Amino acid sequence: MTTITSSIQENKDTLDKIPETEIAFSSGDTVKEITINANALTNRIVLKLPVFSGAIITAMLTIEDSDGNEIFRQAGLVEDETHVMIDEVELIGDNIFKVTLSTDPLSSGSCFLSGFLKGV
Repeated sequence: MTTITSSIQENKDTLDKIPETEIAFSSGDTVKEITINANALTNRIVLKLPVFSGAIITAMLTIEDSDGNEIFRQAGLVEDETHVMIDEVELIGDNIFKVTLSTDPLSSGSCFLSGFLKGV
């Protein structure tokens, strides 16, 4: 599991880039997680879904807060597209970004998560 720590705390005029992070799936994997530790708002979350070895892919991105409560969900994401989510979601402490794939047939490949956070 990858953990990314943001330096943003309370500066509303500052953006902090979430570095593009590869999320590699092996055949049969369905959920991968990245922990982002921040006290910030999401400014933009970008999920790139390339083609996965000829499979038909649908994906979902969810964010859970440090208590395990789901605070964001974007479903119906499709392969070979870049999906940009601009909802302002408040992040406090460790937040779990989960990418869930449905592949037919089972396949391997990588997604790429990046974005920007802003101070609250």
